[in-house]
Formats: sequence, structure tokens, C-alpha cells
Amino acid sequence: MSNKYKNLTGKTKKEVLEIIQEDNINYFNSNRWIFYLGKVHFWQKEFLHLFFEEEKVILSRAVFKNCWNKKI
Repeated sequence: MSNKYKNLTGKTKKEVLEIIQEDNINYFNSNRWIFYLGKVHFWQKEFLHLFFEEEKVILSRAVFKNCWNKKI
């Protein structure tokens, strides 16, 4: 995971959008956002999960999934 994604805790939704610069948000008003970051290896994908409470990030996690959708 890139260094720019490591210090998102405590940031607002607008600050997160400025850092990530991603247009395809699942649902802006949701308390859980998921971003596809790319492939780590040809069989493994990396996702960023953000959880919000009162419009601020309370938890951010990188999740790796292999191409057959099983968590690692």
C-alpha cells in the first residue's frame, strides 16, 4: 500500500477524496468506502477499505484478494 494511504485516520471525506483523487465512489454518504488500488501480483488484487464515523475516517485497511475471491 502506498504511503499516501497510510495516514487517513481522522481525515474527513473531502480530505480523503483530495488525497485519493478517485472519481468512482460507491456512495458518498456511506460510512464504508472501498477503492480498488490495483494488482499486486497477477493473481492478487489490493483494495482499500475506509470506515467513517461522524464524517471522519476511524479505520482504514488494505485488503488483498486473490483472483478467485478468497481472502488471504
